[in-house]
Parts: sequence; structure tokens; C-alpha cells
Amino acid sequence: LKIPNGGFHIYYLKGGFSYFFKAVPYNRRTPWDLKLDNQKWFYRTYLAGSYRELGTFANTRRFFLFTSHHAFIKPITKIYNIGIGLDLFYDASAALKKNNALLVSEVKEQDKLLMAFGICNELHIGQLSLPFQLFHFIYNKDIVSQDIYMRFGLTHNAYKNIFWGCYFKGGFTSKLALDSDFVEFALGWQFINKTGITKR
Repeated sequence: LKIPNGGFHIYYLKGGFSYFFKAVPYNRRTPWDLKLDNQKWFYRTYLAGSYRELGTFANTRRFFLFTSHHAFIKPITKIYNIGIGLDLFYDASAALKKNNALLVSEVKEQDKLLMAFGICNELHIGQLSLPFQLFHFIYNKDIVSQDIYMRFGLTHNAYKNIFWGCYFKGGFTSKLALDSDFVEFALGWQFINKTGITKR
């Protein structure tokens, strides 16, 4: 994303109700059936790359970064999955944020390698999916200023095999305020095998 990007954050609670005039009467409704016949674990992965700008107009630093995401997911119900994940980064952002006077060429290759472990959740609502992931850095913790980060967003399964999504990634400041890192946009293809497990 181009700079400057100061961010615009709103915290709110929303409530409401829906009324359908021609709905099926309550006593004739079919009860929900969220149980799954197949609850086997499945594996999900993706690779991502970006060219990033960091800093201000007076001090802009540009560099490439790469992300490798891996997750083992277990379906719990028809609408909810949970699992564990591993993120691998080749990214100079943490080192540059820690030292504003540092140039991109001065960042050591070892300081660009980061690893994080976390929990992956996903809620399905029709063609929409709401992923929420919470990760903790386990490697190169001396470089990162924020040990914990989250990733959440929206995925839309437009067709049987094609999906797209938009996801926010950010950490937490010392005052537990959400600090935006970057936004990811995804376009992917999913493979559905004979057992019904979806692979993306």
C-alpha cells in the first residue's frame, strides 16, 4: 500500500433483527443439522509475495517480502473449522520498524527470517467464510517489537472451485491497541476430492 497510511479505526457494537413475511412457520421448520460425517484433518497452504513501502515521504524504504503459510485444519461442524498454523516470513519490516535509521541494505539476511505459530479458526456462512487467526512469533523474537499478531477477513466462494478474499494482518501495541501491518488480497482455486474434503 502507498504511504502515508495513518489508518482509520472504528470500534462499535451492532445489533438487529430480521422478519420474513412469507417464512415457514416455526413449528414446521427443519431443525439444523451441523454434524459432519467426515471430520478428518486437512492441509492448507499458500505462498505470497509483495513489494512494500515503509516509512514516510522523507524516509521511504522499499523492499520485497515473502510469506509462506501452512495450516492443519479439522472440521468441527458444517460451518466451523479449527486448526493450527505456521507462518514463515522473509521480511525486513520488523528490523526496519525497530530502527528507523536503518537502511534496507543494512538489514542482515538472518534478521529477515521470521517464524510464527498459532491457531486458525474459520466460520462458514453460505458462500462466505470468516477466517480468524492468532499467531505468536517463535523465532527471531529479538527483532520483532510485537510478539502477537492476528489475521482476519472475508472469503467468498463465488463458484464451486474459485474463491477470492481480503484479509487484514496486524499486531498489538504495548497499550493493546491494534496496529495495522498490511492487507492481503487473495484469488485461489480449491480442489474437492471424493471424500468431500476441500483443499485450497
